[in-house]
Parts: sequence; structure tokens; C-alpha cells
Amino acid sequence: MAEVFQLRIALHENIVKPTIWRMVQMEADRSLLDLHLLIQAAMGWENGHLYAFYEPGSHTGYTDMLLMEGDPDFEDGAKVKLRDVLKKVGNKLIYEYDFGDSWQHTVRLQSVLPMPLGFQAGCTDGARNCPPEDCGGIYSYMDIVEAFQTPKNPAAKEYKEWLGESYKPEKFSVSEANKRYKSFASFNEAPIPGLNSQNTMDWLTAAFLQSPDLQKQLGRVSVIGKILALKITVVGTKPEISRVVQIESSMSLRNAMKVFRASFGWHDEYTEMGYYVTINGDKWGKNSLFGGWYTAEILKKIPSRLYDDSKIKLNEFLTETGTAVNCNMPLFAWKFRIKCEEILEKDKKNTRYPVCVQAKGSVPEQPTNLVVLQMWG
Repeated sequence: MAEVFQLRIALHENIVKPTIWRMVQMEADRSLLDLHLLIQAAMGWENGHLYAFYEPGSHTGYTDMLLMEGDPDFEDGAKVKLRDVLKKVGNKLIYEYDFGDSWQHTVRLQSVLPMPLGFQAGCTDGARNCPPEDCGGIYSYMDIVEAFQTPKNPAAKEYKEWLGESYKPEKFSVSEANKRYKSFASFNEAPIPGLNSQNTMDWLTAAFLQSPDLQKQLGRVSVIGKILALKITVVGTKPEISRVVQIESSMSLRNAMKVFRASFGWHDEYTEMGYYVTINGDKWGKNSLFGGWYTAEILKKIPSRLYDDSKIKLNEFLTETGTAVNCNMPLFAWKFRIKCEEILEKDKKNTRYPVCVQAKGSVPEQPTNLVVLQMWG
């Protein structure tokens, strides 16, 4: 008879009190890769980091080997069924998510149930909200909770400005967890038959040559290894205030923003927090606690979900001459237009990229409200 495993998942159960926990149900014959997605959805994680399952006393982890290929410390979790590692009620696994923050979950088999007709895996119960992604680990999370409990704590305002008023450490919804799971499960498409690490590049090359749409999506290949001449213009000012910088196309958006700010003579302590760049309708900005934050008022003006600007390179969206994106620095109501003016070969004699090659107009030594700038200018 087909069986369903009822599993209790607890996050750092010996440290966090009251416990952050979830109860989930999944077919016993499903893989650890499937369980990974269910845990992500049930807990409220964003599935943006590496993970591994460990049996007690073992140093060998089960994970997605497409991400950890060749590492002798890991085995393929897609080939391991739940019943292979959880053989009786009371057995447990350790699930680690994000090897940097090291979120440790205890996954314990609570009961084995007969599978009812029409069964669907999902979350059935739980308590307390998941920690914010990339907040620095369990002890940083505990600082956040303490700040929320003591509003007069000087850190409370900063945490709330970063997380927004909607984040509640005690809030949890089973229905929202299952909505996330349906989204994760539908995105986890079946692998392409015969595709492996040896022939992946051949397959991508063939697909690229045969698909105009894919060619457009992968247009960045034409600028990889090149130098981009980018013009950064302050929108809404007369006379024009702009800079032209030559910059390596492989630079991340986050580092490029530092270059752009430096070209205007601004220091990061004035401008590092609170900006986003609109790329194909998505907002890319600093979204980690120690890398940047947004005030509650500003969060009302931009989407609640921001994509990490350290994970996108210039050559992923500035793929040809004339392409441009908009940048907003909402703390000061500044708007910029970033346009690719020219694509250049690297000058082997000039190894000091990035470099500012043209400047028009001047700005205050530190950014102020744009309206004030217009009066000042």
C-alpha cells in the first residue's frame, strides 16, 4: 500500500524558543529533492541558496548534484527516497539551508499514514514566521526578534525600516505556505532527457542557433569580455548633469552602482542604501539587512520583492548599443538613465578600468532631495 510520511520540521529547535516549526505530509516514495522544495515553501524560504540533508552522525550530505557536481562530500538527493533514510517513526534528518547563514532544521518522521485517494503533498500545520532571508544566521535573527519585542530599542526602527511593517515574527499561514509550494512544484520542471554536465554546452549551443527567442535572451554573449561605455544622466535637470564611464561588462550591478556614484563624487555612506534599477519590469536593489534597507514609506512605492543586485551582471541586460535602464534613488527622489553608448574592445594598454571619460554638470558633495538640487542648480 502506498504510504504518506507525516514530518515535523523544527528550525534550530534547541535554540529558538518558542519553536519555529511546520508539519508537512509527502509520499514516502518521493525524493529528498522533492522534500527540499516542500520545506522551502512550508518554512517561507526563497530557495536561493545551497542545501543538504544529513543523516545523524554522517558527514555525507544529500543535495542537488547539478549544483555540487564532483564534490565527494555530497550524493544525489534526487535518487534517494524518503523511505530510504527515514525507516521508522522517530527517525530524523538534519536539513541545512544556506551554508553561509547555516539554517539547521530537524526533520523528524512523526507518523506513517495510508495514502488517501487524491492525496497532495503539502503543509498541514505550523507556528511562527520564518527568519528573513540573508539576515546573518540564527543569532542575528534573535536580535531582530528582540528588537521587535522592545520598540524603544534603537535597533527596532532600523529593522522595521528594512523588513517593513508587514513582517511579524509570530505570523504564519498554512494556506500561504501551500500556495508557495504549488508555485515551487510547478517551477521544478522535469529534466531534459540525456542532458548532463558534459553535453550541456553542446545542447545550449544548438538551442541558441535554432531559436531566435533564445538568441535574444542570451544576447549578452556578444558583450562578454567587452568594455561598455555607459552614459549616466540625471533625469529632470537643466543644464544636463551626466557622466560617461567605461566599465567591464562582467561587473555586477551592485559594484557598477558604486562606480556610478563615485563618478559623481559621492561616497557610499551617503548613497549605498535605498536604490533600485528597473530591468525588464523587475526591480533590482540591495535587499539584505547589512547591505541596504528601505523605509516603510519607500516600500509602499516599490514592489515588496527586490532581486539581489549582486547576482546580475551588466552583460545580462546591456547587450547592445542603445539599450538603457532606469535607476531610482528613492531616499532622495533621484532618477537616472543608464544607457549603453558604445561597446568597446579592451584596451590592453589601459588596465585601469573602470574609468570616467566625460563629465557634464556638477552635484552636491552628498545627495540631497532632487527638488533641492534643482533649486541649488
